Amino acid sequence: MPHGTRGRGARPAAVVVAVVSLGVIAASPAEAHIQVTPTVAAPGDAVRFTFLVPNERDTSTSKIQVAVPKGVLAFSFADVAGWKRSVTPAPDGSTGTITWTGHLASDGFVEFSMLASTPTAPQDLTWKALQFYQGDPKPVRWIGTPDSQFPAAVTHLRPDAAQQNAGGGGVQGAAAPSAAASGTPPQTSPQTSPRASSGIDSSASDPVARTLGGVAAAAALGALGLSLASRRRRRP
Repeated sequence: MPHGTRGRGARPAAVVVAVVSLGVIAASPAEAHIQVTPTVAAPGDAVRFTFLVPNERDTSTSKIQVAVPKGVLAFSFADVAGWKRSVTPAPDGSTGTITWTGHLASDGFVEFSMLASTPTAPQDLTWKALQFYQGDPKPVRWIGTPDSQFPAAVTHLRPDAAQQNAGGGGVQGAAAPSAAASGTPPQTSPQTSPRASSGIDSSASDPVARTLGGVAAAAALGALGLSLASRRRRRP
């Protein structure tokens, strides 16, 4: 066979091999990992955090452990059928680690949710997690940087993020428009009641309260005048 003919025949074969190789790569499933939403949240807000856990092996996931970032205060959890939850407190009394135990099929995924307040300062919240598989004492450690093989999920706290006010407390939600417009983190206080935060002061702005106060004052002055007049009549 002439040299030129061999060259033309080899070239299509190489192309076929390359195409098949790309097809194998494309067909292989993308590596999934534990995700946390939202990825962007407001500081000083009550937020619903959801943990999406996919199974990545032929065996079932039996346990998930999530370390709650410092400053995040969890106050309510969603129950998931077939899973048990336990909470380990941090040294300061806040939520330190959340553990879910159950059974996740090899081709399944599960979602866990909680309500928690976020720190008041803008920052990145890193959610380090361990995923245990049935029959394997060594967990998959989702604790790395975003560009690593096993990254930890991250939530970015930004002042321009919309507030959720999850749970309907009303304090953060009422302040959301002004905080977003000014570009500064909302200032919240656990001691502030919804009435006080809305600017309602019953002693100063309620006309009924002012009227009743005036009537009471007039009655008191009248009683004082009658008492003085009675004393004068009794004098010799």
